[in-house]
Amino acid sequence: MSDISIGSRDNHNRKSTSRKSMAETIEFRIIVAISFAVCLIGFAARRISGRAPKGQSYMQCVRDARSAAHAAAGYAFHG
Repeated sequence: MSDISIGSRDNHNRKSTSRKSMAETIEFRIIVAISFAVCLIGFAARRISGRAPKGQSYMQCVRDARSAAHAAAGYAFHG
């Protein structure tokens, strides 16, 4: 009888851990999405104002914003 209760307790702990990691994944993605939007606005404003390097494409702005968003979210989430 004690084997059954240990097994069910272990299964419950796995579900709890899975829910925590799922919630953390969702939180991280939300932080990245918000950071990306802010960074993209900043990089686009920089490009429109003419302070961006000459010949920089729009896709380069998107790549830079994505990179900056992941860096910022990593510090915010794990910091």
